[in-house]
Amino acid sequence: MNQILRLTFLLLFLVLLSACGNGDEIQTNIIGNPVHTDSNPYSSEVALKNGDIVLGSSIQNLEKFYEFITNMEVGEPDAIRVTSYTNEGAPIYQNLVFNEKIEYTIDFTQDPLFSNKPESIQTTTCDRIVKKLDSDNEAYVLSGCEFQYVGDHFLFTID
Repeated sequence: MNQILRLTFLLLFLVLLSACGNGDEIQTNIIGNPVHTDSNPYSSEVALKNGDIVLGSSIQNLEKFYEFITNMEVGEPDAIRVTSYTNEGAPIYQNLVFNEKIEYTIDFTQDPLFSNKPESIQTTTCDRIVKKLDSDNEAYVLSGCEFQYVGDHFLFTID
């Protein structure tokens, strides 16, 4: 009985301790992406600090994308998050996780136009990323996706 009481107090202490934070932590949604709020915006500066690849007028942290491609080619598990922003400043997240196949998730939950809709988070599994070249740009697309209409959201263009 005494041991159960100690364990109960220890668990209660740990729960209370975990609730004590400095208030600067970023809240995450159901799939682990940062929640963007007026009081705690997920700006491109914060995204870069967190290691995201940020799309805007230029691509920041591009080397992380190339590292992901290299790791994928040699069969090394890896994960990246590509963050872009709507005209209103809401982040759109594209998560790619490689472990033999690519699990691709696009997350529109922070975009007010999609946030309460069932399609605000879409996921598929794909076989590979394919590099396409045209006269001006290098572009990457997902191929061999279980749900290709979801995979078609991913278009990574490098000018």
